[in-house]
Amino acid sequence: MAGDSKDYALNFLTDEATLEWLKKPCWSMTEAVLLLQGMEIKAKNTKKLPPDLENFVGGVPDYLERASVTGELPSVGRDNQGVAVYRPVDVIQTAKAGNVGIWRYWESALPYAGVTYGQDEPVKAVSISDAQEDAILTAIRKLKFDPERLPKQETGKRGVKAEVRKEVNMVGARFDKAWQRLRDSKRIKED
Repeated sequence: MAGDSKDYALNFLTDEATLEWLKKPCWSMTEAVLLLQGMEIKAKNTKKLPPDLENFVGGVPDYLERASVTGELPSVGRDNQGVAVYRPVDVIQTAKAGNVGIWRYWESALPYAGVTYGQDEPVKAVSISDAQEDAILTAIRKLKFDPERLPKQETGKRGVKAEVRKEVNMVGARFDKAWQRLRDSKRIKED
């Protein structure tokens, strides 16, 4: 059984999705619960936890929800749908304090993602517009495009913007405004 945990840990630390999740500025409560239970978001198949880890995931939803109500897990703002969001490092620290979920694996992966945290690190609020822009830039990269060298849309064909819109699943006007802010700030450019 210990070998199962070692294999899981190695796969977890080298999984590109793990590192991408840690680099996100914030997680919703739903994402935090699923990720701490060893599940992949938007995946067709979830990872199977080794048997010796399964007893750690049962209390995750209740514990995190209670911690968010008591303020032990501070929210850093709201997403574009008004849902409270939390810094990944705060979620991991909270899960560690309650010894729930697979926090050890997430904590071990932090350095691989280039993420550090400490007790005296201030919680930075994430604005909705920053979260929207980050989601768009992440989707552009996920679709294997360089945000600063986007190809021009060919007549009669869907462009990069349409592909990204589908990927981020953001309401029309919000998406268009966030896209325009990125263009105005020169964070996305078309060739």
